[in-house]
Amino acid sequence: MTYQTTTKQQRIKPFRVICWRRKQAENAQGLAPIMFEIKFNGQTKTVHSGIYCKADELSTKEFAVLGNNPATQLLQSMKSDFEKSFSKVSLSGEIIDLGRISDMVMKQGGYVDKTPLFREVLEQLVTRYREQTGKITTKGTLKAIITAQYRLHDYLRDSGKWNIRLAEIKPVFVSDVITYMQSKKGYSKNYANKVIRVAMQVLNHAEDAEWIPRNPLRNVRLKHERVNIVYLDEKEIEQLKTYHLHNDTFDLVRDGFLFQVYTGLAYTDMTNALIENLTTIDDMPCLRVKREKTNTPCLIPLLPPALALIEKYKDWPFCKHYGRLIPTITNQKMNNYLKEIAGICGISKHLTTHVGRKSAATFLVNNGVSPVVIQSILGHSSFTTTANHYAVTMEQTIVREMNDLAKRKFPTMKT
Repeated sequence: MTYQTTTKQQRIKPFRVICWRRKQAENAQGLAPIMFEIKFNGQTKTVHSGIYCKADELSTKEFAVLGNNPATQLLQSMKSDFEKSFSKVSLSGEIIDLGRISDMVMKQGGYVDKTPLFREVLEQLVTRYREQTGKITTKGTLKAIITAQYRLHDYLRDSGKWNIRLAEIKPVFVSDVITYMQSKKGYSKNYANKVIRVAMQVLNHAEDAEWIPRNPLRNVRLKHERVNIVYLDEKEIEQLKTYHLHNDTFDLVRDGFLFQVYTGLAYTDMTNALIENLTTIDDMPCLRVKREKTNTPCLIPLLPPALALIEKYKDWPFCKHYGRLIPTITNQKMNNYLKEIAGICGISKHLTTHVGRKSAATFLVNNGVSPVVIQSILGHSSFTTTANHYAVTMEQTIVREMNDLAKRKFPTMKT
């Protein structure tokens, strides 16, 4: 008699139900959720039981919580229901789908997963930001949160996790989202990190509301990737400034960009700058504004080129009607025109309104303005932001200061 061998790939792994305590989700009282895990032929589905216990209270073999008969009965009842539902689907000849079996057990058995869906709490977070816009948060922040919501919705749909519950979120969620954002959507690592931070806010809110005992992403540390900063040096600024453009729209867009270079204003703050924001301190014309992004007040002493641009447009109907300092068009159109203007002027760098702001920082640093003053002018809420973003632009300052040191300490030696 011959026996036909069965390869490992041909074997069907049996249906199993196990339970375990999610230790990493333990709260301050030492309670952690009990999770069910159902397995069959390579498939795995994790289900939150809605029951919590302390360490050493759970018997995974007996499906029992020591000293808690109601919890034990519920665990054993759920285990039995999982097995019955699997048998029912298996005997019917249908394709085994553990997600469907899990849903059958939770609905038919009357078991309620106490944790809401992740996307539901995400919507609550967005609603809260909408209510706070104009009071605590800004329109820019709300826009960023809504955009992150769209990105997270894309991930949930495309990964088949549209109905994932808060209790099912694990630390691997971070790497999954970042990989999806980079490989499927083509976004940068830093942008993916911004989306993850919104997800962290969702889970912090869920923890505060006691839907979950602990934010599973609490210990996750996101790494910021350094990027090459695009800016115009003084030679390129002068090249842009003096080139004769045979187009009124191009001229207006260039002037808006140069106003950013000489003030450090972001596009939104430039469009919101009003004549009434002008003031004079010690005979120096200044501009007082509050950054929309950070709500940080800024005092910007106005250099002669910035004053010349204000003077140029003071009688424009748009500026007179709205009380604006500089006429502007939409950010998107301005960026499109800046791309054309750069090509016309022979500048190879990709110009955007944000490059104008970065060029302002470069201009100030390379002309000896202290980092603390730069932070104040740019309206950074943290000095770290100033240091991280603009330290790379200090080459001219480094050379100048070392040259001064050489002349002071070694005056007789040639440099």
